[in-house]
Amino acid sequence: MKVLEVGQPLDELTLVCEKIRPQALVIFSNHSHNHELTERLSRLAMTLDCPLFLAGAASDFAEKDLAGSSVGCLGSDGLVMQRRLQQFLSGQLDT
Repeated sequence: MKVLEVGQPLDELTLVCEKIRPQALVIFSNHSHNHELTERLSRLAMTLDCPLFLAGAASDFAEKDLAGSSVGCLGSDGLVMQRRLQQFLSGQLDT
């Protein structure tokens, strides 16, 4: 696991992921966001060579908007996040 600095611009994450080649990219936020964020995350997911996940309270708020998209929602509970991430990465759970 590699933690990036707080405030990393979404526009730079594709380049960061190309360099470090993560197994997955997880964006954590505890803030509610508007519909624009879900659109930006969907666009970001299309540029990545790894799965994209949203975690934290923002995941709970955006889950309906992201349903059926290529962005996975991990939830806000630590144990649930860990279990869902493992399921996603093993192919046992779909976004």
